[in-house]
Amino acid sequence: MTVFPKNLLVYKAKEGFSITEEDLKCCLSDFAFVDCGPSDKAKTGWLSPFSTEQMYHCHGNQDFLLKYCKQERKINASAFNQMLTRTVSAMEEEDGRPLNKRQKDQIRDELLSDILPNALPVNDYINLYIIESGKYIAIDSANHNKAETVLALLRKSLGSLPVIPLLGDTPAETVITEWVRSGETPAGIVLGNSAKLKSILDDGPIIGVKSADLSSEEIQAHIAHNAMVREVGIDFQDRVAFSLTDGMQIKGLKFSDEIKDQNEDIPKEDVLARLDADLALVFGEIKTLISTVFSSFSKAK
Repeated sequence: MTVFPKNLLVYKAKEGFSITEEDLKCCLSDFAFVDCGPSDKAKTGWLSPFSTEQMYHCHGNQDFLLKYCKQERKINASAFNQMLTRTVSAMEEEDGRPLNKRQKDQIRDELLSDILPNALPVNDYINLYIIESGKYIAIDSANHNKAETVLALLRKSLGSLPVIPLLGDTPAETVITEWVRSGETPAGIVLGNSAKLKSILDDGPIIGVKSADLSSEEIQAHIAHNAMVREVGIDFQDRVAFSLTDGMQIKGLKFSDEIKDQNEDIPKEDVLARLDADLALVFGEIKTLISTVFSSFSKAK
């Protein structure tokens, strides 16, 4: 179990909106996760982050951790379609006529109901961080669709969730391209050695570089010929490293040993205390990223 995120998508709430501990205490239990039944293909819901009775974990008075779970019975689509084709062909041969769409759909549903109870369920967990009573919400995912699914459950749980992706005034691709072109970045932000570039032309190739000097003539030439930086590696304050995309996704987030070692003095058997202490570090770093990295896009001209 870890509270350190690997990816982050950050959302900002409408001014005046807030989430309190009382809101979570009252609303989350109605949407608690329940395992798939024999005929269920998928189930979603909230789990206790720290395997306690509470469906959330409160750090301080304004920061909360939630744990989303999706359980899905995985069926190999290719194998299932082959089985469906064989079954339909056999029935058509037996009847001496082609089956219509309604009949094929009925066969598909019957096959699915037979297979589902024996399909092994797979769980997918996503942590959600509520920051400053909901002023910001950060989700441990680099996939916008997955993040929106988690937000949809929180919106359904609370009854309202007026949030939008946290974006700047200037398109992110414009800002990070200028960082790479000029080599000048805001204080605390150091460019790494990886990037993805793409030509502004619709059929232009995507160029990925790793372990490279981003100030090299080759990279600068691509930018000079109308390539935009779509993703760039960043080392932030020697504390966290990640890739930042033109969609404001933080991917491959790695916390430094300096951060992770801060709580080594807490006994390993005191699991909850260690998790809470680690969570305090996580909230602190997310807030710093928001106030420093994300704000750079609003200030860029």
